Amino acid sequence: MNDLELGLVSVIQHCRKLEIFIIEWSVNTAFTAIADALCTYTSRSLHTLHIHVPPTEMAKLIWTLDALPNLRVLQLEIGERTNEDTRL
Repeated sequence: MNDLELGLVSVIQHCRKLEIFIIEWSVNTAFTAIADALCTYTSRSLHTLHIHVPPTEMAKLIWTLDALPNLRVLQLEIGERTNEDTRL
């Protein structure tokens, strides 16, 4: 995991009453750590989740959704996200 992903997991750990979690980039390598943090620290408070996961993480996604009983809103993007940065 890179520093940004570690920082994100740390923020989740410190925000135990987190209600809305939106992440705009694909969480390819960090999905397990982010999902674990969400389930461990925000399972009772989280009610809105917007996340982009690769197809290889579907089993972990199902486990995550099952562990979030108060989730009411889910926006899910499945697939490989292309890099939108263009180098000139």
